[in-house]
Amino acid sequence: MNGSEVHIDIYDDRMEIYSPGGMPDGSIIQDRDPLTVPSTRRNPVLADIFNRLGYMERKGSEFGKIIGGYEFQINYDESKKPLLDQIGTSLQL
Repeated sequence: MNGSEVHIDIYDDRMEIYSPGGMPDGSIIQDRDPLTVPSTRRNPVLADIFNRLGYMERKGSEFGKIIGGYEFQINYDESKKPLLDQIGTSLQL
């Protein structure tokens, strides 16, 4: 994944987050329940530094925090539930 980076695209009706790398265990996200996928740090050294600086949690809070956050938004309904998709070796939310 050299030269790859996370992309965040904002549209009038949605936001898309594209993350290269796919699932760390090689599984396909469409075959999994996103609420049961364990958090895995891809770069533990960098994650530790950002945690010590107060920029991130020591260990990620998984997809559940992202998905759950939507349910508390004004005008939320099931049609606005976040969709996870794996395209090749990349994840899109």
